[in-house]
Order: sequence, then C-alpha cells, then structure tokens
Amino acid sequence: MRYVLVVVLIIEAMIGCNQSDGMKETQKDSIKENKMESYAPSQPIEFSHSVHAGIEGINCKYCHNSVTESKSAGIPSVNVCMNCHKQIKGEDDEAKDKIQRIYDAAGWDGEKHTADTKPIVWNKVHSLPDSIYLLPDEHSSDSFSHSKHVSVAGLDCKSCHEDLKKNDPTDVPFNKFLCAKCHY
Repeated sequence: MRYVLVVVLIIEAMIGCNQSDGMKETQKDSIKENKMESYAPSQPIEFSHSVHAGIEGINCKYCHNSVTESKSAGIPSVNVCMNCHKQIKGEDDEAKDKIQRIYDAAGWDGEKHTADTKPIVWNKVHSLPDSIYLLPDEHSSDSFSHSKHVSVAGLDCKSCHEDLKKNDPTDVPFNKFLCAKCHY
C-alpha cells in the first residue's frame, strides 16, 4: 500500500497534474495545486448538505444508498428527494422555487404524478487525479471504490468528507493528503 502511494506521488510530481482540455480552468488550477477546494460548479438546483444532513439530521446513506455496495456513492434519484419533499414544500419563495424544480423533475404537479419528467443534470464536484483511479493497490484490481472504504474498511463518510453537517462538499479541501491519512 505504501509503495503504491509513493509511486502515485512520484508520478504526480514528475508529470504534474495535466488534465483533459474539457475540464474547466478553475478545476485544472485546483488539481495542479492538489486540491479541489476552489472548484464549485453551479448546480441546476442549489443543494445544501449542511441543511439536509446538519439541520434536518438526515443520514448520508439515506440519500447515497449505493455507497456500501458500489464504487460510487451515487447521486440520489429525484424520487429519494420526493420522499420528504412531497410533504415539505418550502417556507419562502426561494425554497418553494427550488422544490418546484424537484417536482418538475419528478413529474409531480403538487397533487399527483403526471409522468412528464424533466431529469436533473448535476455537475460533478470532486475529481480525483487519474493516478488515484488508475493505479490499483495490492488489495484490488479496481480503481477507487467507496464501498471498499465504507463497507470493508468501516470508514464513516466524514473520515474523508469531513463534517458535511457543517460544510458542503465544495467547502471541504479534497486532496491527495487526505488519502495519505490512511494510505501512508
């Protein structure tokens, strides 16, 4: 495991963190500095982890239910949002507007399902350097996997994502040193 991390760090140092041309400049700059903290793309619906996980106390695995079984934590379907937001309609105009976009995506007119759905296309927030995904460690022939970290290693979400009850993902520094806490 240590050997893989050393190889990863040496490769990154030698080649830099050159990324694809399709990536936004702000994300390229963040990766070159080995952090993702300054990349905060706009989203079709503003979502706050600190409200949902913090104030409302919703467990991460309720929305990201594939995290124990899959490489990806997954983006919850709009149906998961509707489990609560069918009843919670928002207190002010701004909240009502955001929730209306969820209704539109789900094909819900406030009374019934209309089957006229409008999928939400979320923008990716975190990107690990290719070296993390492409270099398998001695325990796996795969690349990075959330399920291996959560189910096998028994890590809690905030082990890597800090406390999303207080911060949103774009507020949390995300870099190779985070991995080095365990993979030294």
